[in-house]
Amino acid sequence: MRFMILLMIFALMFNLGAEIKVLFEEYFDDNINGWTIGDNENRNLYLSDGKYIFTYKHSDNEWITWNSADIDHKQNFSIKTTITHVNGVDDRGFGIVWGLNDVSNYLCFDLSDNGYYRFSKVDNDNWVDLIPWTEDYLYINTDEANLIEIRKNEEKYEFYLNNYYLASYDYQEFFGDKIGYHIFHNQTIAVDDLVITQLPVYKNIRESDMIYFNNFSEKGEWLEKEDTDISLEIRDGKYVLDHKTAEGGWFSWLSESDLDENEDFSIQAEILKLSGDDWNEYGITWGLRDINNYFKFSFTTDGFYSISKVENGEYYPFIDFAMNPAIRSSASPNLIEIRKSGDFYEFYVNKSFVAYTDYQQFPGNNFGFFVYGLSVIGVDFVSIEKLPQDFDYRKIDLARLPLGKNFSEPVLIEGSAFIELSQPVENFNLTENGKLFKLLTLGFMGTANIAERYQALRVKVTDNSGLTREFTVLNNIFQDFNNKLISKEEFIDKISVE
Repeated sequence: MRFMILLMIFALMFNLGAEIKVLFEEYFDDNINGWTIGDNENRNLYLSDGKYIFTYKHSDNEWITWNSADIDHKQNFSIKTTITHVNGVDDRGFGIVWGLNDVSNYLCFDLSDNGYYRFSKVDNDNWVDLIPWTEDYLYINTDEANLIEIRKNEEKYEFYLNNYYLASYDYQEFFGDKIGYHIFHNQTIAVDDLVITQLPVYKNIRESDMIYFNNFSEKGEWLEKEDTDISLEIRDGKYVLDHKTAEGGWFSWLSESDLDENEDFSIQAEILKLSGDDWNEYGITWGLRDINNYFKFSFTTDGFYSISKVENGEYYPFIDFAMNPAIRSSASPNLIEIRKSGDFYEFYVNKSFVAYTDYQQFPGNNFGFFVYGLSVIGVDFVSIEKLPQDFDYRKIDLARLPLGKNFSEPVLIEGSAFIELSQPVENFNLTENGKLFKLLTLGFMGTANIAERYQALRVKVTDNSGLTREFTVLNNIFQDFNNKLISKEEFIDKISVE
């Protein structure tokens, strides 16, 4: 049974000014496209209720089924498909293959039902994991439908799951023109749809539009220094800010006089939290005049962001700390973008839209980075570019309200935060019910990790029959799980059910 997720979604669609051409469209209502159908000792393939059902019967190796699709892979394109894991092992891959010539040469993007994804290629039977198995249980719907999208955007592949950006990798050439699905070990999947579209060139930035770019491969432009409070250094292709004291923070900036705030523009940076407590904020500042007048886009590695300005030393939050699951933990960099679009600022994290605010005039023309507390960050690159009037990348695919808004306000009870999940669940078994497990962990991140640092989280959950349970999760147990010091099974064993 599907859960009634109350995440509010809105999409702001702008005129793209360019045609999106459908190349291949399949909804499995019939077999007009000639997919393989039939049952033998290896696999069973058939259509049922608008789905392509695919069962592989053996406990080793894989099976592939495919069709032909005419994709101009020199152009930008999108491949979207919806796949449900029906049954079978949960620790082996299933997914989509494309650019396939034969079973020895293809590209693939796989999920596992225990919450992992990977991107791989097979070249003359040589298997290469380009993105190795990566855990992302927050985005992967176990035993439910998962919407997978692979986008070619210029020289990159971008991977999205359930409308969230996961990762990108250098474009890999096709081996052939076939596309399909594969399964490892004995599993059954159901495919709802497959849609391939040719995308316009979203972002054709002329050289004159690039105002500033630095990938920190050379020294000399940004301040480098070392004292008892701060270390600023360009090393290993990063601008590293190492704040050495628990109190306060440090800003490092440059002036950019060529940025015309009356024009539309984009500021992007990729920042990795190298060390420090999760709640210590870091981020990017712009429109800075001095340390008492600036805008800033802040993050914490436990999943929160804020947007604010400081004017004459006074702090004014546009959006106070709110959670968004697009924010990566300290293990992965966050790609940050601030986009001025007409009368608004739009804010993106890892290509996912998170918020917008009214445009406000710059206090000054400096931009840079900041870090608070005993923390170290590394900036991989920063760019500022003017967005031309015919810029056609103004589409917000999906925006989600902060997850904390889906729960009742926390009430402090003897050192614990208390929330009540509004989604009825099918059963209370955390081992079997992946959705309930996800709700509990998201609930904990959305409530108990904020400034109060509660000792525990108490969560009340009701099932479809009206029966209620309360789960207690200790903060330190959750932190061990979040930092991968204990397994999911160990974490479940330590959750107290009342």
